[in-house]
Amino acid sequence: MFVECCRTGYCCGYRRDSRFGGVSYMPDEKVPNGVTTYKKNGECFIPVDDEDTCIYLERLDNGFTRCGIHEKRPRTCRLYDCLTEKKVRYLRAIADELEARCD
Repeated sequence: MFVECCRTGYCCGYRRDSRFGGVSYMPDEKVPNGVTTYKKNGECFIPVDDEDTCIYLERLDNGFTRCGIHEKRPRTCRLYDCLTEKKVRYLRAIADELEARCD
């Protein structure tokens, strides 16, 4: 089951994947034509840029972002739940604020 895309760009900077060199296509996925990848340990990765985000992340003039290969994106991206990410970021901010108050 795929998660509906919220167009936040969070998945493009998903650091858990990028620590391994980029977002990868699953071994059973065929890499679509026109998508730049490189192989490492038998996996196909999409490279990341200097900011540790996917090279296909497009930054729009209105401050929003979008995936430049949305229809060709890997299953890893399709399964990423941006709503959970928003909740985690919100809870981290609350925890940081509470910790600061206790210091």
